[in-house]
Amino acid sequence: MRQWFGIKEKTNPQYKFSAVCNRISQSKAWITTKLLTVARESSLIALNLWFEEKNVHGWQATGNAKLDQLTQLFRDQYLGQEIKIDDFDNAAHNQQRITGNPWQPLYQDCAVHFTNESFHYSGMVEDGEQYIWPGPFITEKTLKCLLGGTAFVPVGQFETYRTLETLGLQFDYDFATAWDSDPGNLSRAESIVTLIDDLNQFTVEQLVSKTQDSSSHNQNHVMTGKFFDQCQQKNEESIAQIFDLIC
Repeated sequence: MRQWFGIKEKTNPQYKFSAVCNRISQSKAWITTKLLTVARESSLIALNLWFEEKNVHGWQATGNAKLDQLTQLFRDQYLGQEIKIDDFDNAAHNQQRITGNPWQPLYQDCAVHFTNESFHYSGMVEDGEQYIWPGPFITEKTLKCLLGGTAFVPVGQFETYRTLETLGLQFDYDFATAWDSDPGNLSRAESIVTLIDDLNQFTVEQLVSKTQDSSSHNQNHVMTGKFFDQCQQKNEESIAQIFDLIC
């Protein structure tokens, strides 16, 4: 991404929040609907038409009243609706050589980005057995925020902040982040929905002030190559552990 798009300084954002819902899934529908409901005028939101019922579990109720209400609201008001902020086209543009660009309004013109990652499940139950799905699964959706100096809320698997902190990044945001350690898929999502209400009380400038130190540190950590080095070291340690187990 550094080679493809170069390095720039973070601009002064005009919006509080941003989010993309390209392939509609359960968690993306919740967060996108919440932002459209309480902060539409102060957010950059992209919503596309890519929908498969399997990705929303056939619209089955979760038993969480707040999330189920958002699901119904999405079905009633936004399903089948396209909200565009640029000329992005799935058929022509859905490749990382294009989508990996952090120097675009979705990341540069907002104070806080909600990542809507591709996979958000952590705490699972199968055949009566509980387990944690390995992760966190992180894509360019998150990496763009790091390189672009943009604060973000990880809408994905649990311990996204914690895992990135082990690689030298920091998330000393001046707002609640303890929910990142919650493996419960529903309770973690509900906490993020509540966080949107909390953050929406602040101005753009206040949100930048609450996050700027960490975002600047993270951008510098990526730009200097230190993040790459620590990822490589982690990979080498993991490979060594694998060989210890199989040899």
